[in-house]
Amino acid sequence: MKINNRQLEQKLREKDFLILVHRGSHGGNIIENTSDAVKVALLQHADMVEIDVSKSADDNFYIFHDGGEKRLLHELRNIKNLTSQEIKSKLLHNSLDEPIEKRIESFDYFYTHVNHNTLINIDRSWEYWETFLPFLDKYSEMHEYFILKSPPKRKYLRQLNDHRIKYLYFPIITDLEQLEILKEFPDLNLVGLEIIESL
Repeated sequence: MKINNRQLEQKLREKDFLILVHRGSHGGNIIENTSDAVKVALLQHADMVEIDVSKSADDNFYIFHDGGEKRLLHELRNIKNLTSQEIKSKLLHNSLDEPIEKRIESFDYFYTHVNHNTLINIDRSWEYWETFLPFLDKYSEMHEYFILKSPPKRKYLRQLNDHRIKYLYFPIITDLEQLEILKEFPDLNLVGLEIIESL
């Protein structure tokens, strides 16, 4: 099923460039990768907000960039190795490294607490696409607002290309050869590129 790209296209017609805010606008008690951080980013006139997705040991999806466990949770284990019960028991730490009454948000909690007219760039989910793409399908109100990204590995591209819902997509490009790989998957709903410059 082809996704209507009108929301992104309308923004591109209205502006010379779009501002994407990485993990939302965060600081103080506003923690990155939360619905609060998205709300603040929109108040600051962001056009799109990037979030990261991780999967728990019992296969539930959370808005969190794995690798940030020590800094944000005072936890040495990777979130992928924690159960949902363990994740829900942990308090997030603010920019002063103080625990606050805020926890990692499940994808469902996040979805119900953000404006559904927000372009959401979903990062770090590609490792789970076999289960995450069907999971994402149920959030139909935001299909045209979700923009997926991944490294352009054939495994990921095939999963996205063959999925029935053609989510907006831009790959993370590090060299020109990767652009040739994209041509092998004509059903991708390619809307842009994230280009990583080599030094």
